[in-house]
Amino acid sequence: MAARSSTGLIQLAVRADDGYIYVTEQQFPGRSIGYWPWRRLVDQRTGLSYPAATDPASVSTSTGPVVLTYRDSDGVSYVFQSVVPAQAGRGEAEVPAEYIGGSVGKPE
Repeated sequence: MAARSSTGLIQLAVRADDGYIYVTEQQFPGRSIGYWPWRRLVDQRTGLSYPAATDPASVSTSTGPVVLTYRDSDGVSYVFQSVVPAQAGRGEAEVPAEYIGGSVGKPE
């Protein structure tokens, strides 16, 4: 999955062979080089990562963050929102985006 934040940075999320969702994003807007190392998504409430049964899906929002979601094998949905550093889009990002969120439960 790829999405562009309002600052112009491309954010990527993938389901890896181990079943977990990993994320990265550009360090330099508009360039194909300079991505941060891959990081596993972590539920902010539990501090744990949960394997996915689906590939992640994402949407770029008009207010800036990228929102991504996936489900695990029990049908529990997970939703995360990127928090992009303020300086991103005006040159090199000094720190990677953070992703906040986690489990939102099973659909009824």
